[in-house]
Amino acid sequence: MKVRRIDFSPDEWLAGTLELSGLDRGVYITLCALIYSRGENISEKLVISHCNDHGNRVRASLDRLEKAGKIVRNGLEIVQKRCRKELEIAQKRVEKASENGRLGNQIKGLKHATRGSTASTAPHANHQLPTINYQLYASPTERRANGRAASPEEDIFNKGLALLGTGKRGLIRKLLVKFGAEIVENALGATERRQPAEPVAFFVACCEERKPGPDPPAASADPPPPPKPVNPRFLGHGDNCMCSNCEQWQLNQQTASP
Repeated sequence: MKVRRIDFSPDEWLAGTLELSGLDRGVYITLCALIYSRGENISEKLVISHCNDHGNRVRASLDRLEKAGKIVRNGLEIVQKRCRKELEIAQKRVEKASENGRLGNQIKGLKHATRGSTASTAPHANHQLPTINYQLYASPTERRANGRAASPEEDIFNKGLALLGTGKRGLIRKLLVKFGAEIVENALGATERRQPAEPVAFFVACCEERKPGPDPPAASADPPPPPKPVNPRFLGHGDNCMCSNCEQWQLNQQTASP
């Protein structure tokens, strides 16, 4: 299995190549990358073909790297000990991850087997049911197939999504909470009959127009007070009138009351 990722420490690289020239450093990182990519030792010819420089200069650079102890040359084959070590670590990591994934799939398969599912009907280990955001409720066809009756909210949502568009689920839910099912259903019926050019705006306006008014004031348990007696002679005078006739009449009423 090909190794795709190798751990790289920039601090160690900079400290280990501090004494190298720019050319030697470029040749060195190129041959290290080739070893990681091939997963094995490489040839001198392969390094020369990947360096944009003259072959003699690349060979001279390889000689300097060998003298500095950075590489080992076995004839035309180039060996780098640190690269070999990192490849072994990465290979073990890949094998462990592959083994963990295989064990996980086996565990999931056992779970499906204990639940009574056969191999032909058991879903894949990474199987996920498809989801569609606007299918909040079952369609009328699905309800008939399942043998269950439709709820008023289901009918309102299905009708509203058909009239206003599949992206208006949140608007319908908001208006249901604010105005109630009866007003929203009547507004959808008006929208369906009128077929306006802007159905969403028309639907919202219908809900706003038909929203319930404020609750009437609660009836008082105490009976209303009896009307004040009025003398027909002073119908044109108010309660605060200070004329002598009104004052005398009011005094007579107060003394006459028990």
